Amino acid sequence: MTVIPLKLDNDIVEKLDLLVKMRIYKTRNEALRHLIQNGLEKIVADALALKVKGEESIIETLLTMARKGIDVIKITSKETASELVAEERNR
Repeated sequence: MTVIPLKLDNDIVEKLDLLVKMRIYKTRNEALRHLIQNGLEKIVADALALKVKGEESIIETLLTMARKGIDVIKITSKETASELVAEERNR
């Protein structure tokens, strides 16, 4: 895991402490990790569901484009996709 220093308002810390005191979470860190993860998942899900031109979600639009043979992802490298993936795996 990565450590990220974080400053929080006292009222937020008090709420975290309450969750720990109520034994909902074992530690502040556990509470923050869980709350951040759930918040991020919701934000990402909401972002993916955004409507494009009021009709389709972004994902639906990309799938429609792909079905029509339109490249929705372009690799601008001289290496093949397989070479790029293999390179990342070796890092």
